[in-house]
Amino acid sequence: MKTILSNPKAQSKIDLFESAENWHLLQKNHDAVQQASPKTILLVDSSFRGSEQLVDTLENIGFTCEVSRDGKQALMASRLKDFPLVAIRRGLPDVSGEDLVDLLKVHNLPDAEFIFLSDETAETAACKVEQVFSDHSHKARNQEFYGEILGTAVFEGIVRLRRKDESTEYANEKTNRLHAVFQEEIKRLSRKDSEIVRNEEAFKDYLADFLEREESSSPERLLELSIRAIQELNQEGVSKSA
Repeated sequence: MKTILSNPKAQSKIDLFESAENWHLLQKNHDAVQQASPKTILLVDSSFRGSEQLVDTLENIGFTCEVSRDGKQALMASRLKDFPLVAIRRGLPDVSGEDLVDLLKVHNLPDAEFIFLSDETAETAACKVEQVFSDHSHKARNQEFYGEILGTAVFEGIVRLRRKDESTEYANEKTNRLHAVFQEEIKRLSRKDSEIVRNEEAFKDYLADFLEREESSSPERLLELSIRAIQELNQEGVSKSA
C-alpha cells in the first residue's frame, strides 16, 4: 500500500527499547496516520453525460475527480498523479476494463484499488465508490502504522539486540558465563568416586574422543563441548581406564 505520511521513515525512528514513555509518542503517530487522506479518484468513463453526473455527485461528498475517456488517457493521467482509487465504466472504446486494470497495475498504479461501474445511477455509484475508498484508506493507514511505523520501531530493537549479541563485550560475557558453568561441572565431577577422576590418562583419552566428534576452532564452542563432555560424565558416571 502507498504510505499516508509524507516522510514515514523519519517518523518511524522511535526508540521503544530504552524508554516505555516513547509508546506515547508512538500513539501520536498513530493518531496522525489515522487522519483522513485526500479523497481522489480517477474515473475512466467514455460517457460524457454519465461521467458528469457521477463527478458532481462525488464532488458533493468530498471527492476530487479526474476523468479519462478511454484507456490511453487513463494511462497518461496515471503517469502524472498517484490515484488510490480508479473507477472504470465498462464499454471503453479502446480496451476492456480488465485489461486496463492490468496495465495500470503494471505501469503506474500498483497499489491502487479498482472498481467497475456499469448501469448504476450516479448516487448508487457514488456510494459504491465511497465505501471502496473508505475500506482502501483504512487498510492503507493500518499498513502505514502497524507495518512502517511500529514495525520499524520494533525491528530497530531487534537489530540493536543482534548488534549487542555480535559485540566483543557480549562475547566476553558469554564466555564468562560458560566458564562459570564449566567450573561448576568440574566441581561436581571432582566429588565423584570413579576411576576417571583419578586416572589422568583415562580422562584425557575420554575428552579427546568426545571433542573429536565435533571439531571446532572457536574457543566458545570448545568450551561448550567440554562442558557437555563433563556433564555426560556427571550424569552417566562414565568410567574409562587407560
